[in-house]
Amino acid sequence: MGTAVELAAAALGALPMLLMVLLVAVPAVWSRDPARRERAIAVLLRRSGEQEQAPDREVE
Repeated sequence: MGTAVELAAAALGALPMLLMVLLVAVPAVWSRDPARRERAIAVLLRRSGEQEQAPDREVE
């Protein structure tokens, strides 16, 4: 089980993705404009691909 510090670091690391989902995906889903919905999906897919391809960085 993780320590409180590890859990806090994981929560802070997930914060940018959570904010992007709330600011981009949720309004697009509620929108009736199909073009806006498709753009939001493309942004989310592009961002998730960037995260997977990003090299791991070690903090000293």
